[in-house]
Amino acid sequence: MILTRKSVYYFLIWVLIITFLGGCNCDKPQPVEEKKNTDISSNFDQEPIKESLRINNYTLKYSRKKDEKECIDFFKSGKKIRSYCEDYFIYAHLGIVKTPAPGTDINGDGIPEIIIEQYSGGAHCCYSYDIFSLGKKLRLIDSLDGTHSTFDFEDLDGDGKYEAIGTDFVFVYWAGLFGFPDSPAPGIILRWKNGKYRLAGDLMKKPPPLEKDLYKKMPYIDREDRSYSVLTREERSYLVLTTVMVELIYTGNGNLALKYCDWFMKNIYKDKPKKEIIKKRDEFLADFKKQLKESFYWPELKKMNGW
Repeated sequence: MILTRKSVYYFLIWVLIITFLGGCNCDKPQPVEEKKNTDISSNFDQEPIKESLRINNYTLKYSRKKDEKECIDFFKSGKKIRSYCEDYFIYAHLGIVKTPAPGTDINGDGIPEIIIEQYSGGAHCCYSYDIFSLGKKLRLIDSLDGTHSTFDFEDLDGDGKYEAIGTDFVFVYWAGLFGFPDSPAPGIILRWKNGKYRLAGDLMKKPPPLEKDLYKKMPYIDREDRSYSVLTREERSYLVLTTVMVELIYTGNGNLALKYCDWFMKNIYKDKPKKEIIKKRDEFLADFKKQLKESFYWPELKKMNGW
């Protein structure tokens, strides 16, 4: 049988009709998706919440405005006293942190607080936090910039005050050596002190590693896989050096980090004259320290490491 273009056309239409009728449950009632009831502290995978939250004389209401903004409005004794608004974006969110529960006294001053989290909707950035005190007057008492990660709030030392646990991304993409997944991202712990969240060096400190174990840390230098293949051997060595030094500094072992840097340079440039090794070490340290000082937490890091 010879198939003409017209017969092929009708055959395809017939196949589509049979497929549709076979796969369609047109005679069956389709289930209606159940709408979940959420409160104002719900997680952000859910639809924006519209219920009210009441803490003492304050009422907080979430709303989506006609101008494509989402807002949390603060009311006191029925009167709106403040609106907290951000541009709405499908992947972004604005809401109240669920843990600790809204209204918890997180800083030990006897006054309830709430923490508002805002995420800009980028691939992995950016998170920010505003902490409001719900006393006689509504006050913004601190703001935290999480950049590429969230902050968690937990009472780590049992003193009744909540620490903020996050990550410092000051070395993200640094010097073109790192992709985002490989960038040094040391953990940080902040404690409420003198009216603000500040680095809690005593909670971050760890015993120094054994030097015999530390001086084995040169794992990526000869790797040719993933993004490392585009880097020179020298650049790969700096990637390792940076990662280890950051880890040491953020656990209170900064002087050991400098000692490690000296050892590392002598090993990767062991065939070069001493003056050239010192020059390369000093150049690296100058760039490294310049970047480290860009951290929000540099003053506390400096004190934590006894510098």
